[in-house]
Amino acid sequence: MSKRTLIFGLILILLGVVLTFKATGLFYFDIGDFFSLLIPLGFIAIGIWMIVRRNRSHDASQSDHHYHYHAGHATTGDTPAFESTQKQSPADGLNQEEGPKQTYHFSAGAGGPEPGRYRHEKFIGDVYVDCNGISLQNVVVSVFIGDCEIKLHGGQLATGLNRMVISGFIGDVRILVPKGMPVFTQCSNFIGDLELFGRHASGFGNNLDAQTPDYNSAESKLYIASNFFIGDIRVYEV
Repeated sequence: MSKRTLIFGLILILLGVVLTFKATGLFYFDIGDFFSLLIPLGFIAIGIWMIVRRNRSHDASQSDHHYHYHAGHATTGDTPAFESTQKQSPADGLNQEEGPKQTYHFSAGAGGPEPGRYRHEKFIGDVYVDCNGISLQNVVVSVFIGDCEIKLHGGQLATGLNRMVISGFIGDVRILVPKGMPVFTQCSNFIGDLELFGRHASGFGNNLDAQTPDYNSAESKLYIASNFFIGDIRVYEV
């Protein structure tokens, strides 16, 4: 779990403790005073998050696994991406201190009775989704607080338009797209950075879309939508 997730987790715990004490009458605390205190605490938390995020971005730029864009394509350093499960993935450099993520390998029927539909929901925690060998016709991933990394390599596109939706409240999203897969992606966040196939947006209230060159003419294509309130969203072609 990232430092930012830990900070907001502590804030939620503090909120629960204060409301519990007020409900049990252990001490008097006016609810108006609480919300007046919550606002500056929120500013402090956002400020700490922005500092941590900037430092992490700087560290990632020094890593051998950062991305260089050439004519809309992304490549890593000397080590080939996904060559072995024991080697570092392109996004691991951003999470060297966070420990291993929980990994989900989708399989047939994982999404319930509806054919071709795969869905995963998680409240708090980081998620790594491996789409190898599954249909990408209708994939939904939802994380309330936590980072999400999705590897599309080996995913199967049905004829026509396939859809993938990733949503959450606080966290970073990294989507790794294999070269040659026709993809259109539309992402938005309130605070953070967006990076889609080399296109960038940052600050507040971001909304950005991008697509691969062969998307319009492809018979089988993938539409990706991602929306987070706070966090970075990055889509790489590797």
